[in-house]
Amino acid sequence: KQWYQRRVRADEMIFRDAKHNDQCRKAYKLLANLQSEFNALVRGLDDIGTINREVRDVEDLLLREREKNTGQLIEKVSRDLAAVVGDNDKIIAAVKSTKAKNKKS
Repeated sequence: KQWYQRRVRADEMIFRDAKHNDQCRKAYKLLANLQSEFNALVRGLDDIGTINREVRDVEDLLLREREKNTGQLIEKVSRDLAAVVGDNDKIIAAVKSTKAKNKKS
């Protein structure tokens, strides 16, 4: 805020003198150009900050999606494992049943 007030005051002083003095007119044009370039720099820095925030948001989203996908894969593997265990139990039961029938015969 203080910098802005100083800038406005310098702008007013140079503008007032620029009406009567060529050197002040040149200085005023240079000041206006400097202000324009400074504003462009500030906009560029704001854009960089916005892009950095967006990158962090996308990285966070990617991490959540990876975790989500990992959880889904773990659930699928657990279901598949339970199915295999169930199938093995059936096979073991069938083998025992066959052995028991063969012993009786």
